[in-house]
Amino acid sequence: MNIKQGFTLIELLVVVLIIGVLAAIVLPQYQKMVLRSRAAEALINVKAIARAQQAYVLTAGNMTFKFEDLDVTMMNNCTGATCKAGRWLYYLDSAASGVGAYFDAADGPSYDNTKLTIGADFQTDGFYCLPRGNPEWTSLCKSLAGPNSSSGVKNGVFAILW
Repeated sequence: MNIKQGFTLIELLVVVLIIGVLAAIVLPQYQKMVLRSRAAEALINVKAIARAQQAYVLTAGNMTFKFEDLDVTMMNNCTGATCKAGRWLYYLDSAASGVGAYFDAADGPSYDNTKLTIGADFQTDGFYCLPRGNPEWTSLCKSLAGPNSSSGVKNGVFAILW
């Protein structure tokens, strides 16, 4: 008797189909989690920049609008009031007295060409998240607020106050 060892074509196709379905389910969730972790990292960086700016104000008596003056060592691609780190562009805002980060800013800090803005406002002593054009960004901003913060929505901006 000859017993053949191996798999039939149908069995192999079923396995490939199952792997494909699992990948189709897992991949979007993975991409969301990566984006959330990058946004959380940007929020932490914005907090660190805001603290460095506040420390500079305490020592110098006024705000600076150059990253070189701040005690922030997390970024090394800085020119003047902007720093590029991955897909985030961090900026010091002289008009609004704050700091922030634009996600996927094409040509520099601009409200019109970005997908998501995370920032710190020194006047309200809080942080904000501004989603642009995609419901997933809104969900991301809600998740950044966390359970221990008092957050609210005003004009589409998620205020995250600590």
